[in-house]
Amino acid sequence: MNARSTLWLLVFLGFWINDVFKTNMSMVITSMVKDYSMNTNFTGRCGVGSFTSWHKLTGVVPPKSVIKQITFDWDDHEQDLILGSFFWIHWIAQLPGGILTHYFGTKVVLGVSIFLGVISNILIPFAAKMGIKTLIFVRLFQGFVGGATWSSLPHLTARWIPKKERAIFLTSYLGGSAGWPITYVLSMYITDTFGWQYVFYVQSILGMIWCITWKQLAYDDPFQHPSISIKERAHILNGMRESGFIEGQMLPIPWRSIFTCAAVWVNLITCTGSLWVLFTMITLSPSYLKSSHGLDWKTISIFFSISHIARWFFAITLCSVAKRQKYLPLRNVRKLATSVCTIGTGSTLLIVSLSNCNIVPAMIALSLAIISIGVQGAGPVAIFIDMGPNFTGILTGISGSVGGLAGLISPMWLNYLMKDDHTSFQWQKIFMITAFICWISGIVNLFFGTSELQSWNKKDTSEEQHLSTQITLLSSKSNKTRVEMISCK
Repeated sequence: MNARSTLWLLVFLGFWINDVFKTNMSMVITSMVKDYSMNTNFTGRCGVGSFTSWHKLTGVVPPKSVIKQITFDWDDHEQDLILGSFFWIHWIAQLPGGILTHYFGTKVVLGVSIFLGVISNILIPFAAKMGIKTLIFVRLFQGFVGGATWSSLPHLTARWIPKKERAIFLTSYLGGSAGWPITYVLSMYITDTFGWQYVFYVQSILGMIWCITWKQLAYDDPFQHPSISIKERAHILNGMRESGFIEGQMLPIPWRSIFTCAAVWVNLITCTGSLWVLFTMITLSPSYLKSSHGLDWKTISIFFSISHIARWFFAITLCSVAKRQKYLPLRNVRKLATSVCTIGTGSTLLIVSLSNCNIVPAMIALSLAIISIGVQGAGPVAIFIDMGPNFTGILTGISGSVGGLAGLISPMWLNYLMKDDHTSFQWQKIFMITAFICWISGIVNLFFGTSELQSWNKKDTSEEQHLSTQITLLSSKSNKTRVEMISCK
């Protein structure tokens, strides 16, 4: 296994651990609340159908836990506060995470971020016993330290991966999606066998093992790697030269140039639109399947597990094809991937909105929406690396902060539109609006977007050009003097 493959695996597992810390509370909170009983018979707005329960479909009924669980008196509002608190300031940490990554590197920032996530994860069972306010505080801290992970990946990619290989390397951020089914099954087994507290302890142990492995095997660039082959290092170096990355220099951040660059704003709109859709789907899809079609939570979890695995495989396949292609320019590959995760996703959401009470086309279209949005890494994310490889942490930090704000606003928007009305018409309206946002962000990029290297990516060369001009003049004068001296002789 070469150094890049090892790095991909480490990042993949790191994002899996990070995603576990983000979602583990939603997996076990039903076991933490008093008087919870699994009811497999749900009646949705569209009525009860043959798909209302996975257990009805398969005939398999899970055994009830014999462990006496510690439970809490949390109502629905308090549970929503606990689950949502992770995201309240998660978006704020994106830009500071990008700045820290720019100055200290991915190895330090990603390692420290997940290490602090491990510590806060261990504290959750104790915080829950101390009260809901303490638990929310720990979740806020966990969300904040987890915000730095996203902006650290593109920074690492710019230093290790040639342009044509970046899309497939960025599939490592889907580690959470690929590992989610395993996490879910493992969490349910641990909860039923030992108690919900041990879910957090086991996950923290796995996180600590990752931190130790990351410290031993990860390096910020190939020049620091002690055992990388000469051939691989040369391949990476050539790719860095072609991409415009400047090795060994800590360049000042060109804030003004970045914020006045039209290409940055176009891609920022694209990223914000795709993240808005992603967060909205995460927020509303479970509620839609439960309230409209009467699916139980285990059925919904299985559905999302299958969809997220397919999302990862689709991203890997598409990026592998893009890596091997020789006839399609790289800028067109970026536009194609961006169009798939925006215009393509919007089109599938339109099908969901038109499905009404037909659960089969609704679930197929919703699954396709989750799958198609998984190619963000080959589109908007890779575009930021292409246009400014020396400042990718800053660019993705800005994008994460603005786009992460969608994760805070979209649940409020959903609650405002839905209120107490979960009719098919309301769901139809929500999916149509979401599809429209997706289309707009994709069309803007299709017509105005670019992945070309920007002039502000390198150091301001005005002084260097002036110095070079002076040296040239001095050199020419010196040569002229030398010629005159020879002529005199």
